[in-house]
Amino acid sequence: MSPEIAVWRDVGQDNIRSRGLFVEAGAELDLPDLQAMADLVITAHAPWILPEAEVAGTRLHIASTDEQFRQRSVRVIERYIDRAHKLFGHLKLIVTHAAPHYFPDPPVRPQPGEPIPPLRPDLASWQLLVESLVGLARKCRRLGLELAVENNWAYWTGIEPDADVTALGPGDYFEYFCTSPQEWLSLPEQVGEPNLSLCLDPSHAGPYCHRVTELGRRREMLKQYIRRPELIGHIHWNDSDIEHPRGRQDLHLLVGAGTLGRDFNAALKARARQLDHPVTLEHFDDLEALDRELAYIASL
Repeated sequence: MSPEIAVWRDVGQDNIRSRGLFVEAGAELDLPDLQAMADLVITAHAPWILPEAEVAGTRLHIASTDEQFRQRSVRVIERYIDRAHKLFGHLKLIVTHAAPHYFPDPPVRPQPGEPIPPLRPDLASWQLLVESLVGLARKCRRLGLELAVENNWAYWTGIEPDADVTALGPGDYFEYFCTSPQEWLSLPEQVGEPNLSLCLDPSHAGPYCHRVTELGRRREMLKQYIRRPELIGHIHWNDSDIEHPRGRQDLHLLVGAGTLGRDFNAALKARARQLDHPVTLEHFDDLEALDRELAYIASL
C-alpha cells in the first residue's frame, strides 16, 4: 500500500481529484483555485519571506536578536496558522522553516552576480529560535495542529564551482539553523512540545551532503537525516543528486529521478505510511511525469 500523497495546487483540481491526491497549501492562502480544493488541504506551508519588508526578499527571522524583528516574524507565522485553520476544515499540520543563522543583515540572500555581504551569525540565537518555536507549537496545539520544522537548504551562494570544500567551514556558507542533520534532529528535544516534529526535504539535505568530497561519506551523511524516523512528522518528497555537482543546488527532482537511491526512498515510504496525513511531492513538471513518479513510489 502506498502512502497518501499531496501535491501543489498547480497540478489542477481535476487532475488531483481523479488521482485521489491531496493538496499542501502554500504561503498564499486566498487563491480561488486553492479555495476550490479546500476539502483536500491537510497540510500547509507557512511563509518564509517577510511581507511588506523594507528590503525585498527579507527572510522571516524567528531567531533574530532584534526582538522587534523576531516578534514581527513570529506574528506573520501566527497569522498564517490562524488563517489556514479557519480556511481548511481538514487541516492537520503546519510546516515552517527554522531561521537564518549565517546570513547578512538584513537577512536577504544575494542573487547570482551580486556581491556577498558579511555574514552576521552574531545576530541569530539558537535559544531564541527554540523560544519562538515553543510559542508557535503551543499555538498549533491549541488549534489541534502539528507543527513540523523543515531542514533548510544548505546554500552554495558565493562558493566557486572549483573551490576546495575541505578548506571551507562555518562563515563560508550562507546557512539557516537546522541545515545539518545533527542540529535538525536535536530540535524536538530542545523545544520539548509534543506536537512539534520535523519535516524532511531530501532536496535540501543533498547540498549539505556535498560539503564532503567522498561519495561514500556523502551517503552516510544522507542516512543521518533518517536515523530517527520517529521524529519525522512530514516529508517534502523530492529527489536530488548526491553523486554530481549539480546536487549542490535545490533540485526538487521527481522521486526516483535522482541518485539518492531506491533504499533511501523506500525508507521514506515506510515512514510516510506511518503518518496520519499525506506527504507532499513538492514539484510538478507535467502529468506524465507525475504518473511516472506515482508508479515508482507504488513499486517501492
